[in-house]
Amino acid sequence: MKVTPARPSVARWVMAYGLTATWVLFTTGTIGGTIRTPWGIARLFDLSFLLTPGVWAVFSAIYFLCVFAFMRRIREALVGVLLSVSIALMATLRISETARLDTMPSLTTMLVGVLITTWTLALVATPGSMARKEQVGHEMMCGVFGAIMCLTAWSKWSTSGLQWLDGNTHALWIYERAAGPVVVFEIPMLRAFRMWLSDHPTICSFGAGYTLLVESLGFLFVVPRWRKAYAIAVAGMLIGLGVGLGFAEPGWIELPLALGFSQLASAKDTTHRAPTDPDHTAPSVR
Repeated sequence: MKVTPARPSVARWVMAYGLTATWVLFTTGTIGGTIRTPWGIARLFDLSFLLTPGVWAVFSAIYFLCVFAFMRRIREALVGVLLSVSIALMATLRISETARLDTMPSLTTMLVGVLITTWTLALVATPGSMARKEQVGHEMMCGVFGAIMCLTAWSKWSTSGLQWLDGNTHALWIYERAAGPVVVFEIPMLRAFRMWLSDHPTICSFGAGYTLLVESLGFLFVVPRWRKAYAIAVAGMLIGLGVGLGFAEPGWIELPLALGFSQLASAKDTTHRAPTDPDHTAPSVR
C-alpha cells in the first residue's frame, strides 16, 4: 500500500504568502534602524540586536523554516507558536523603531498574526483528532475575521455615524490621494479615474455606504452557507479601496477568499493499493 502525502490547500498557500509578505514589509521598512521608543516587551528586554543584519538573517532563516514546516504540516502547534511569537516581535520592533505609538504595523502583519495565532490556539486547546482541530481552527479564524470586520464598522459608527456617508468628504480624500506624490497602483489611467471620481461625490457616497454595509455584516462570515458570498463582497470592497484610494497590501484580497472557499486542512491523503495478482484471485462462484 502506497500513501501519497496530501498537497497544501489553497488557504494554506495564501497564508504562507501572507507570512512571507509580513516578513518583506517588516524587513524593507525596519531593518537597519534603531529602537527609539521601546514599546511592549521592548521595554523589558533590549531587542535592538534583532535589527542588525547578521542576527536578522538568522531570525529570517528560522522564520522561513517555520513557514516551510507550516506548509508541510510538520509539528503544526509548535510551528504556529513560533510564527505567532515572530510576528509579535516584528510588530513590537516596528512600533518601537518608528517612535510613534500611534503607528501600527502593516495591516497584513496584524491580520496574518491574528489569524495564525487563532489557528494555533485551536490546535493546542481543541481535543480530539487533527481533523477535528483543523476544522475548529478554520471556524475560529472565520469568526475572528468576521469580528474584525464588525469592529471596523463599529469604529465608523461610533466616531462618524451617518456622516461617514458624506460623499464630499470622501471625494476630497480621494482627490488628496490622487494628487499626492505616492499612491499605490501608480498607473496614469487610475490616477485619471481617481480625479474623475473626486468630481462625483454621489458615487463616493455609494462606495462609502457599501464599505460600511459589508463591514457591518461581518457576522455572516461565521455562517458557512453565507461565507463564500461574504468573502466575494469583502474582496470587492478591498479592490475598490485599492482602485479608488490606493490602499492595498499583499494578502488583503486573497485572505478572505481563501477562508471562504478553502481551508487550511489539506486534502485527505490518497491511498493507492497494489493491483491484485491474477494468479491469486478468488475463484468465481457459479
